Amino acid sequence: TKSRSSLDKTSLHTFVASGRLPRTMIFNRLLSISPVLKQQHYNNFFMLSQPMQEGELETFIKSFNNFEKDYDLFRYCTDSSEFPWWDLVRYDTQLLIATQKQLLGSREIQKISIFANIFKLTFKTLRLIYWFIVLHLSHKKLGSITSIYISSRSLPYVKSAINFDDEKIMCIGSKQAFIGLEVDLTFPKVVINDLIDISSSFIDLSNDIEEQIHTVEKHLSAKFFNVKNLKPLLKNKYKKGKFSYWLWAYILRMLPSLKKIYLLQDDTLQPLILKARHIGIKTIEIQHGYSGKSNFAYSYPKLSYSIDTLPETFLVNRDTGDLVYPAEYVFLPKIINNEYNGARDLHVLIASSPRRTNELKQILDSLIDIRWLKVGIKLHPVEGENLSLNIKSYPFRICIFKPHDNFSSVASRSKIFIPINPNSTTVFEASEAGSMVLNVNTNKTKLTSMCDDLFIATVTNLDEMPSVIISLINNT
Repeated sequence: TKSRSSLDKTSLHTFVASGRLPRTMIFNRLLSISPVLKQQHYNNFFMLSQPMQEGELETFIKSFNNFEKDYDLFRYCTDSSEFPWWDLVRYDTQLLIATQKQLLGSREIQKISIFANIFKLTFKTLRLIYWFIVLHLSHKKLGSITSIYISSRSLPYVKSAINFDDEKIMCIGSKQAFIGLEVDLTFPKVVINDLIDISSSFIDLSNDIEEQIHTVEKHLSAKFFNVKNLKPLLKNKYKKGKFSYWLWAYILRMLPSLKKIYLLQDDTLQPLILKARHIGIKTIEIQHGYSGKSNFAYSYPKLSYSIDTLPETFLVNRDTGDLVYPAEYVFLPKIINNEYNGARDLHVLIASSPRRTNELKQILDSLIDIRWLKVGIKLHPVEGENLSLNIKSYPFRICIFKPHDNFSSVASRSKIFIPINPNSTTVFEASEAGSMVLNVNTNKTKLTSMCDDLFIATVTNLDEMPSVIISLINNT
């Protein structure tokens, strides 16, 4: 039998998370409790013994921000009606470039038959008709609405951000986002998205917009080495953004008492923010994940002017010390919504990502010889209820946690947490829940430095994953 260290399951992790020890001391403490790690896996933990260094994703973001500023794209990309469109396309543009540079994985697209597409379009059309009839029949309630809350996910701290008692609130989004909230009216955002998707394809581009898109595409391809499929993306995003602006203007006219809009940004709400700011409605974004310098959705160049497609106020639940989002920050009281008080009945918890299914499969495959292992997989909020993996093919027990399950409670059940996406807010949440956060970096390139102080170790070779996992489990 292996002797267990006197170090309890959270003490080392607490040192890591608090930042009270230098990184080399954390590394030595880890080695002192695990001879196996010391003898066999020294090279796997190189990131703990190095000073924090900027990652490739952070370097890319800086370069992209400089490009935006050099070409003054937030002003240049404006159509004849003074509609600014650069902020509507920049996220997907960065995503496309980062994917082609292999900084990020590509999302798997499932092929659908023509009959399935026809059925899907028919269903969407009928759903559109039904909900817009409901919307018009609710005109009396609409007239009294003072605030809108738009969200795709449930947030434990939303009640500290919005006064649900004193305001007449209309919620737009998914059903899961509003469970437990007392609201006056609800409307599914998927219906708005469907109408935008269907109708925007009929918009024609003016010659000015065609020229602007051509110019942006030319300079971006020169800067980032022949970006593929960029021009169709820019055209499609412009069309969707333009129709979205018209649609939100129509919806806002139905809400004469509206004073505030609270929202979780999903890269579709910039036109709403633009219209709301034009007519004097206050816009307030609620943080829903990591929003620092390693997230290109929240990293903007420093400009001498404001960007009207961004909210006036940003409600911050987690300050990671690297916020650069150009809005007024209001810091919410810290709320950790952990409902689990039992034992840690999972050995490993893995947070999935819609763009990294292959990485998830590789990690599971690497653990296939540890038959007694208990593994949990927490699905990402934007994923469906099921994985595109055959989990029954693995000899160990796998428990699937749904997208809207409370992550802090799930993380409290596991000894080790492995994030598929290393710059996910789940790294911070798992750390707070007492899990040891294990980073997997098989290509040995560093994306980001945001979580360096939270990783107990970094594995670079999946062949050595079993012994690393066993060593960590045996020493907690």
